[in-house]
Amino acid sequence: MTNSVLEAIRTRRMARALTAEPVDRADLEELLKAARRAPSAGNRRLHRFVAIQDPLTLRLLRVVTPGMFQRPTAIVVICIDGGRSTWGPPRRRCCWQRTRSGWGPGS
Repeated sequence: MTNSVLEAIRTRRMARALTAEPVDRADLEELLKAARRAPSAGNRRLHRFVAIQDPLTLRLLRVVTPGMFQRPTAIVVICIDGGRSTWGPPRRRCCWQRTRSGWGPGS
């Protein structure tokens, strides 16, 4: 990836007009490398990046993602590993479990 591409990434905030041109795999891999090297709070690295280029998967993501009106040829999804996170309420392994009196909150 050239310096002009990195400069465009640093200065651009939102793409309002997408093209149908496919994203080069080498450029996508370079972008993922840069994302993995980005600092995180306490260097905990709770995020995982998933690059998606499959047209069917992109179409399904558009169905379940409110506000995604355009048709990108690639998406990088940022996932947070909530099991390793210490902020927020404690996570339960099972939200509901079977008890003698029926179904109820898990322990």
